[in-house]
Formats: sequence, structure tokens, C-alpha cells
Amino acid sequence: EGWKSFRCRMWAIVSTLAVELTTTRMRLDEAQPTARLLMDAFYPEDGLQRLQGPVAWVQKRVIYANLLSDLAERRRQYDAGGGALLVADTAAAQAGDIAGFVDVGLFVYNQLSNTYDLPPRRFDFVLPPECERRAYVSNLAVSPLKRRLGVGRELMTACERIASGWEARPNAIWLECSASNEAGLRFYEALGYERAGMSIGREIVRRRYSFKPTEVERVVMRKSLANAAPAMERRDTLLS
Repeated sequence: EGWKSFRCRMWAIVSTLAVELTTTRMRLDEAQPTARLLMDAFYPEDGLQRLQGPVAWVQKRVIYANLLSDLAERRRQYDAGGGALLVADTAAAQAGDIAGFVDVGLFVYNQLSNTYDLPPRRFDFVLPPECERRAYVSNLAVSPLKRRLGVGRELMTACERIASGWEARPNAIWLECSASNEAGLRFYEALGYERAGMSIGREIVRRRYSFKPTEVERVVMRKSLANAAPAMERRDTLLS
């Protein structure tokens, strides 16, 4: 009973902290802290398993540079509409201290290749018959120091509300999660996402002494937006 009581008290404290979150569009000066957050979340290291050697050193810097480039490109594309890069901060966060990040956009889904891609930045782009536009979430990341505070749930709720307010009016929101990421699959299922198939994607996977691009199985997940309330967006802040 003592252990159960302790767990209940701790959960009550965590629930209180989870309310004190602010979700905003990523500013230009937040690109570097966001890239560092993505490195910490997706390619974590600790003192016992720290990758050493010149190959790993160069690879980590290439990955970081690619993250910065990708954030800048998506930010430019989303400025025209149909997407958002969102960051979450806790109430006590210091400047540059980002608790979480997520990317939501109106992607082009190709039924033949079973892939999601950003649409070309061309005014004359015509959607091929084998393609359709889908609200798509990617790169959900939470700082290792800010987990279990409701950050991921807050960001996912923001994505759903933003997608519901788009002119295209998507009827569902989609994502892919690595099949080996059991904790991630349980998290999305707890939010109401259902498994809708499988796909194969290329991800950078950490090996013993380096990183290696690897083909991995992903679970495709879907959630209806029928009951989601559209976000009343301001240019500087969302849901705050």
C-alpha cells in the first residue's frame, strides 16, 4: 500500500506539472536548440556508451547539420501554409530550453510506393492520380529531462487541432512509428491512433561504433479528426 500511495502522489505531481506547458511555432532563433533536442532524443549518448573515434565524430556533425538544413527548409515551406513546426516549453523554461518538438504538415501520400513526401514548392504542381494529401505528423521528440510531464500529449493535441483548421479539411491525421518502438506505439494508441498498415522507411540507426542508414519496418497509424476542434491560431503562439 505504501508503494501504491507513493506512486499516486508522484502521478498527481506530474499531472500538475503537465498543465504548465506552452506550445508555439518554432522561431528562427530556436532552430539550433531544436536540432540539439532532436539529437538528444533520437541519438542519445551516455558516459558508458558514448560513441568515440573520428567516424562517429564526423557523422554526428553531419547529422546535426542535416537537421538544421531540414528545419530551415520545412519552415520556409510551411510559412506559405499547410504545416507547422511546433515547440513546447515548460513554464519555468529558460531561453533556448525546449521541452519538445513536432512537425505536422499536409504531405503527399503515394499509394504505389506507400510513402509520404512534402509537396514540391511549385505553383503548377498537380497531384498525380495515385497520390492524395494527408495530414502527417513526424519527428515527435521530447527532451529526456522533460519526459512523463505531458509534453508529447500536448504537442500531439496541437497537431490535431491545427490540421483540423486547414482549408483542405483532412478527415484524419497519420503518422509512422518504428515497429521496434513499443513504447511509442503504446503512447499513440493511448491517444486514439489505430494501426492502419505497415511501411518500410530509411532511418539512421546507431551501431556500436557509428551510425548507419538502415531500412526499418514502420507501423502506419491513423486517427480520425471528426471530433477535433480547430485551433484558433495566432502568428506567434498556439493553444496558449
